[in-house]
Amino acid sequence: MKRQKFVTNDVKKKLFIEIYENSLGNVTKACKKAGISRKTFYNTINTDKKFAEKIWEADEARMDFGEAKLLEQMKHNDTQDIIFFCKTKARERGYGDKSEVKLTGSREEPIVVEEVLPDLDNLSNEQLRVLATIASGIKSNATD
Repeated sequence: MKRQKFVTNDVKKKLFIEIYENSLGNVTKACKKAGISRKTFYNTINTDKKFAEKIWEADEARMDFGEAKLLEQMKHNDTQDIIFFCKTKARERGYGDKSEVKLTGSREEPIVVEEVLPDLDNLSNEQLRVLATIASGIKSNATD
């Protein structure tokens, strides 16, 4: 099956954006349904600012939907979702799996490794309660 060129026709682009949204942002799936190649899709994004903006808006709407569902689950005290949210959205507040490490030194001097720990003094009482809940969940999972 020969693929069609993605003509600069606004109607076809609007149709593709609808297909893209229905494919939940899966580029390969949307391109197959629309009968175009991924290369054509990316070329169009790079050459048509308006089209690229519509794709970005569709991606943002999908992320908003996912975040809304996550927040809904958090309202039901789903600990796993609360932990995920804190690790991804509250990193700057000290939540997360990764430790930040600073390396200093030069070729002539030894390298100094300094672990940067989160500053818990700036957390609110509510944030400290959430952290304690997470910690108690981790401890109970470790003993199971």
